[in-house]
Amino acid sequence: MNAAATRAVLAALALVKPASIGYGIGWSALGRQFSLFSRQAMKSVVLVFSAIDRTFPRLPLQVAAIAFFATLLLATLVVYPAAAQAPGSTRVMIRNPDVAKWAGSRNFFSTSSSEFICRPLACPAASKVTARISASPTRSPDRQALAKYASQTIPAAVEQANLNAASSLAPGRKIERLSSTVTEMRGYPAISQEMRFVGGKEPVYMSKVTMFVKSALVNIASFSPSRETARRNRDLFAGAMQVEDIPLPR
Repeated sequence: MNAAATRAVLAALALVKPASIGYGIGWSALGRQFSLFSRQAMKSVVLVFSAIDRTFPRLPLQVAAIAFFATLLLATLVVYPAAAQAPGSTRVMIRNPDVAKWAGSRNFFSTSSSEFICRPLACPAASKVTARISASPTRSPDRQALAKYASQTIPAAVEQANLNAASSLAPGRKIERLSSTVTEMRGYPAISQEMRFVGGKEPVYMSKVTMFVKSALVNIASFSPSRETARRNRDLFAGAMQVEDIPLPR
């Protein structure tokens, strides 16, 4: 590939540096957040194509294909103005609480999932936090139903996962459920669970919280060889959550 062509493609991709994730959900318009791109997004696409065309009038086919996909990814990640929220809708944003400490990346094809890695020597132990936001099954979950899920469904899922691991090509790996309880996080109903994964070089702890944030379901999972570090990082990102909710009319 022509070196100049490679630099142009990489420059197009480098324009986007996500540091947070956001998601809006409403009962009547689940696809609201995927509406038409703003004029600015389309303008960016045109500018990238025009610059490549002027600089490389005879691009090889493979270079043109890479440029096309780079531009497509740019268009999907450009921030566009949010539509007005409808009654019963919830918009959630989980921001990087410390960009100097955490390196964030986002799924190219989704604005509702992301992963944050603690930079070298910035945490007491190696740490990773994942966040995923989806539609909640209800704005007002029943506490007894949540308790049943925590005490029955989660243990059964762990047991099944261990059975699958035992019969896999890599036996010896095991998930130990340390706790799964109903709680509140940031004032929202939540299920908190902690697991330990063994069978690797060293045990890895997962501290996870599932929050029913009105019309949104927020999952934040923190991983670390230190249980305390995993729990502290989970709470850190839960604290970085921003919520905008429009209640249903009474």
